[in-house]
Amino acid sequence: MNEAEFKSPLPNEELLFQRLLAREELGRLPEFRLDLLRRSALKPLQAKQLLGKTAALAIQPVKGKLRHLHGHITQFERGAGQGIYDVYRIVLRPWLWQLTLGADCRVFQDKTVVQILDAIFAEYGSSGRVEKKLNGSFNTRPYTVQYRESDFAFVSRLMEEEGIYYFFKHEAAQHTLVLCNSPTGHQPVEGDKLAYGPALKGGDYREDLLDHWSLAHLLQSLKYTTTDYAAEAPTTDMKANAERTPSYPKPNDWEVFDYPGNHDDYAMGSNMSAKLQTGKDRAKFEVNRFESLHAVGTGVTPYRPLAVGMTFALTDHPDAASFLVTSSITEMAYGGYQGGDEEANDSTRYVCRFNCVPKEVAFLPQAVTPTPVVRGPQTAVVTGPKGDEIHTDKYGRVKVQFHWDREGKKDEKSSCWVRVAHPWAGKGFGMVALPRIGDEVVVEFLEGNPDRPLITGRVYNEINKHPWELPAQATVSGIRTHSSKGGGADNFNELRFDDKKGSEYVWMQAQKDYHRLVKNDAHDTVKNDRWSEVIKNSQTKIGENYTFSVGKVSTVSLKGDTHLKLGADLNSALTGALNVKVGGATAIKGDTSVALTSGASMDFNAGAGMNLTAASFMNAKAIKIVLDAGMELCIKAGASFITLNASGVTIQGPIVKINSGGAAGSAKEAAKASPPAPKEPGDQAKNEDPLAGGK
Repeated sequence: MNEAEFKSPLPNEELLFQRLLAREELGRLPEFRLDLLRRSALKPLQAKQLLGKTAALAIQPVKGKLRHLHGHITQFERGAGQGIYDVYRIVLRPWLWQLTLGADCRVFQDKTVVQILDAIFAEYGSSGRVEKKLNGSFNTRPYTVQYRESDFAFVSRLMEEEGIYYFFKHEAAQHTLVLCNSPTGHQPVEGDKLAYGPALKGGDYREDLLDHWSLAHLLQSLKYTTTDYAAEAPTTDMKANAERTPSYPKPNDWEVFDYPGNHDDYAMGSNMSAKLQTGKDRAKFEVNRFESLHAVGTGVTPYRPLAVGMTFALTDHPDAASFLVTSSITEMAYGGYQGGDEEANDSTRYVCRFNCVPKEVAFLPQAVTPTPVVRGPQTAVVTGPKGDEIHTDKYGRVKVQFHWDREGKKDEKSSCWVRVAHPWAGKGFGMVALPRIGDEVVVEFLEGNPDRPLITGRVYNEINKHPWELPAQATVSGIRTHSSKGGGADNFNELRFDDKKGSEYVWMQAQKDYHRLVKNDAHDTVKNDRWSEVIKNSQTKIGENYTFSVGKVSTVSLKGDTHLKLGADLNSALTGALNVKVGGATAIKGDTSVALTSGASMDFNAGAGMNLTAASFMNAKAIKIVLDAGMELCIKAGASFITLNASGVTIQGPIVKINSGGAAGSAKEAAKASPPAPKEPGDQAKNEDPLAGGK
């Protein structure tokens, strides 16, 4: 075969190799640009015949195995003619390049970086061959978002965050993506060694030589420090750092500090020690990136088996050591096919310019893939389990589904737990109003990072409308809650204000019970009328004194019994009349004396009989006493009596004495009642606005 042979879906020998420009680098997509020749006598090729198909270039070294460059034809171009040939230019790229053509917005939860990579790669079918040479384990990432970025940018960013890089192994009919994260993931080049010296020695031509070699040492940062914040452990110092010890004197620490370290995985309650370890790992990755740039070798060789991701031992040079090839630019050109002769001549040129680092270095490419930035707030819908109305955890966080999430099911798995900002949040105090399932909330992102959502507000929409009709009630503001679970349109607590000039009011509704606790004084001032209605029972308990003052008339209407029990005296004073009307019996009992005193006359009127009983004596004294009995008057003492009636006067007794001496008894005057005056109500404390001074 020729020194380079192109294999494609077209018949063999139809496309002839002329030129190759190959660019490869660890952790970056390779690109193979090929110039191919085809007889002009043949029907010109159309892009659809090759574009998207796989092809390969087989390169024959001076000795040893063929080297293959395999990939997908991603670019097709017909160039100017060259003698009897048409020139076609194509670009071969690996299957991973296809990920640059797909972009998405989606959420991955509770997966390691490797599981996420597997899920993305699986979407690209059987062509996505992957070999993993990964050391150690990877933490589960509770919440990882691909946001408005290509699939390739997404997987590249994740690999850079987790210290993973890649290269490709090529075969005649396929190529394989090799993932690795340590020097153990690399194999030596065929022959293991590359000697420094001219390719032609003693008349013998050798490929396994370096035409050029240099090793540059560069000062790099020595220390990387970062920190983060975890809301479930807000006082924990999450600082993490790593540093390297250089082989040369260091005039300074040359520390790089960055924030946030993103080692808080945003899963509150998770193992803090694991979070801190993640921070240490990521600091170590950054130090490895510094180290990867400290000593960089540059070489030029005609050795065709050498490829990125391989190691070699340099010999015959003061820098003799083992190195890892990190990038290369390879050019190969065949000078034949200039006229009608298709036979190859000896004008083939092959040169590989490469960069490398010492093999023992824990190499990591520089992190160049930017984290997507959410430029401003978004809205999302609060989600949760079917049938629930409120879904939260002990931190008051909720789940949401973003409008761009095509895969979410609007359930408890739609997102990570998202913290909620409140107007006031203190240690056991503040303002709390948890978003409920179906609410539309405003979400912002810490540092613009889509992996770090924070709910900062809520908005109404066509389904979730304002509680008061707008714009008719534009002056109304307030708070209306909603009874849960299963509350209807009329089930809510409410505190409402209307600022309409001349019709201002404050309205409060308690859907069920109303509890109020005042730990000291309570002041209420009503400057006009007040109405109070209790449908059932009302109870008032006063621990000490009670003062009740009415400026004018007091009207009390009771439709049932009234029970009044006093532990001490009852003092009442009326400046006017006392009128009491009792529909039933009236009973007054005094455990000691009872005194009724009138400043003028006193009348007792009974519609039927009147009974006066005294257990000891009874006195009646007046200037004039008139006893008028319409039918009969009887005075009785022991066995004696006097009866006066219409038939006459009857005097009866064992002995009746008339003008027989003796003396009449004297009646005792009734004691005059002098009740104490009731106390006047004390001055009521003024109800003043503490801020306005009572204005």
